[in-house]
Amino acid sequence: MLTKCVECGHSVSDRASACPQCGGPMKTKPITVGAKITLVLDIAMVCLGLITLTQAVTDNAAILGLVVFLLGTVDLVWTTKIRRWWTNG
Repeated sequence: MLTKCVECGHSVSDRASACPQCGGPMKTKPITVGAKITLVLDIAMVCLGLITLTQAVTDNAAILGLVVFLLGTVDLVWTTKIRRWWTNG
């Protein structure tokens, strides 16, 4: 039986673990507590970085805010998109 890929809409066998067109996973895995904690911490880092960056009084505080924002953003992208691509080939 064929199903549609949630990522690209391509028709895929229901036995496939990933879409052959885009590599998106076909079966969703339950989100672990560790993954939820990581997601919350990443979002907090992005917010804290933005607040620090916009409210900075000194140049050093602005640089710190930018670094925290960028680290949070990179980790957020890694935990959502890149890790899914990496584990599904």
